[in-house]
Amino acid sequence: MAKKILDDVKAKVWPVYQPYLPKGDDEFSVMVRDYPERQGKYGRAALICLSNELFGGKPERAYLTAAAYQAGEDWILIHDDFHDESEERRHLPCLHQIYGEKHAVNAGDALHMIMWSMLRNNHQLLGETLARTLEDKIHETLLTTTKGQHVELNWIKNNCIGVTDDDYFYKVDIISGLYTIITPLQLGAIIAGASESDLQKIVKFAKPLGRAFQIRDDVLNLLEKKEYGKEAYGDIYEGKRTLMLTHAFINCTPSEQERVAEIYAKKRKEKTAGEVAYVVELMKKYDSIKYAQKFAEDYAKDALNIFDKEFSHLPATQAKQDLRTLIEYMAMRTE
Repeated sequence: MAKKILDDVKAKVWPVYQPYLPKGDDEFSVMVRDYPERQGKYGRAALICLSNELFGGKPERAYLTAAAYQAGEDWILIHDDFHDESEERRHLPCLHQIYGEKHAVNAGDALHMIMWSMLRNNHQLLGETLARTLEDKIHETLLTTTKGQHVELNWIKNNCIGVTDDDYFYKVDIISGLYTIITPLQLGAIIAGASESDLQKIVKFAKPLGRAFQIRDDVLNLLEKKEYGKEAYGDIYEGKRTLMLTHAFINCTPSEQERVAEIYAKKRKEKTAGEVAYVVELMKKYDSIKYAQKFAEDYAKDALNIFDKEFSHLPATQAKQDLRTLIEYMAMRTE
């Protein structure tokens, strides 16, 4: 059901997004179109569109903002994949693996400019005041997200293994929570003319939803499933600090801690499959995966309960039902 909801949104937003992309057959144009044409799940775009409808907005008023936010996702992923030295994105090699790092980053920069071009055109669609409000919200979110990325890059650079749960959730809240969940929902609500009170109610359920979403993403990275769209164990190769890693590190023996620190001190290309397997086995040995999954389950329940409570006054429309289905999917997804 969630996949159909996402596909329906994609079918409406992609035709708005596509005309902004370069159309030539030259290498630059092909590179810029690459990630957009791979088409992700459109989860953030769906949250924008469904939130707009939830608060009584006309569907077509949200499509351009959703397309711009999708362009934002695409350029951020290009840069993120380069930072992380990732190998696979949406079942294909990452852009920097195909064209080289400098060309990939440049293509990401182009999509960044395309995103702002879309938002500029919102001035005609939504009016000056509303369009500027959306631009300010997106600007604030992206600036905060880069701060979160800085925190994570520093953990890797300084080989900080024993980060606390609070450290992890701080990073999650200002990256996944804000960028992936809170802001898309608030953008849709703002387009529909929702009250400031409703915007704050969104934060109440979206924060635990963001935590559940990221933990599930981290857990899925440990599964060898083709549906996932990214390489298995990529987080370990990349040196990502996850709830499973911090739990295993705190609970393992001093000699095991030393070994983990040695592995995580290595650059991605220096890590062996055996070393990655060692870390995974430690996570299993100390029930670290179950530990993380329990957090995800609890946060998912909180998000759904808060949504049902805070928005019980809104009509039981199809958009409300679809949004709840999508919330449940994002919090408990298995792919």
